[in-house]
Amino acid sequence: MHVVDNTRGNLNRRDCLTVMGPVQTQRYLELAAPDLLADLTARNVALPKAAYVVVDEYGIENGAFTFVRAVFASDFKLPSEASSQDSLPATVKPEAVAWGVRLAEAVRSSMHSLSGTLILPAVTAKAN
Repeated sequence: MHVVDNTRGNLNRRDCLTVMGPVQTQRYLELAAPDLLADLTARNVALPKAAYVVVDEYGIENGAFTFVRAVFASDFKLPSEASSQDSLPATVKPEAVAWGVRLAEAVRSSMHSLSGTLILPAVTAKAN
């Protein structure tokens, strides 16, 4: 796990963006989202062997809180934006961090909008 942003300095990981990966998709879903895994299995969805996980936790002063977890196949092509993160672990793609930052911006803007609608940043096409 790589902590990308913990700007409020909250040590219990609230208000924090993290990127993990690559992880074993099946095992991660068994632990983090067993109901989703059961649904995907029932639909005969083929899971990728490896995935990246981007988690954004964000709370605002009025006590509202959101936790967004995005899991995507490690072979998806991500936007090629450069990450401003220094010294990333060898296992973390800079593109995954850049996409995670975009996700965090979307989460934070949805928390402050009247609609509360979260629009995820695009992930482009699957790599060949």
